[in-house]
Amino acid sequence: MILSREQVAELRALNERHRKNDSWMSHSPDKTDGILDTIDHLYAKCAALEKVKVELEFIRDINDQRAKVKAPEDKEIFELCERLGYGAVMDSAGRQWRKKSGIAAHAVGSCIGSIEAALAAYDAEEKRGFK
Repeated sequence: MILSREQVAELRALNERHRKNDSWMSHSPDKTDGILDTIDHLYAKCAALEKVKVELEFIRDINDQRAKVKAPEDKEIFELCERLGYGAVMDSAGRQWRKKSGIAAHAVGSCIGSIEAALAAYDAEEKRGFK
């Protein structure tokens, strides 16, 4: 059973009321606090993972859209990539752009296959309830 954030907050409040009503408990550590802290920590991790998922989906979707674009320079770039290698051309262009413009440069990142694999792993864990 996975508790919602609201249920965790309610349990924390009940635990605090219980501590105040039982004077002996106010001086002893309670395992419930540790469990609730762990649940809060897991919710924070899930939120961070959700942000990563959204970013990966954005990158995948943008690349899917860009694959449909036909530009006048495509033939020349295709020939260059076939001659030198796609990775070499992208790496060189990224480095040169970075030197020229600093933070505005395009960053070359993971291949679409890696992004798809990461999203599939996230989706599988989400279906399992991140157990």
